[in-house]
Amino acid sequence: MEMLVKKIVLHPECRQKFLDEISLANEKIRSLRGFLSGIILSSRINPDVIYYFSMWMDWESSLDFSAYLPHFIKNNQHLVANFSEENLEVLISVTAEGDFRPVLDA
Repeated sequence: MEMLVKKIVLHPECRQKFLDEISLANEKIRSLRGFLSGIILSSRINPDVIYYFSMWMDWESSLDFSAYLPHFIKNNQHLVANFSEENLEVLISVTAEGDFRPVLDA
């Protein structure tokens, strides 16, 4: 499994407009191959900074989202001041039901 972390710095007063736009793109993101989950978090320090965490079945499927998001950002550049990303490998996921260790590629 792969976890992608996208840091998006918005122009002041553009937060709700950006959230509206990402809500419209929700079906497109959910239909991408290998999508497992996504969550948008807000910085408590700077309300113009949001983080988009998404989890994917594997590296290859995460590439589809990594290719899609820059187009989304470009189409909404009037809302976005800065954008950065980091790809992370999921080693262990702790849940209320216990530890989940992803199947490693053979």
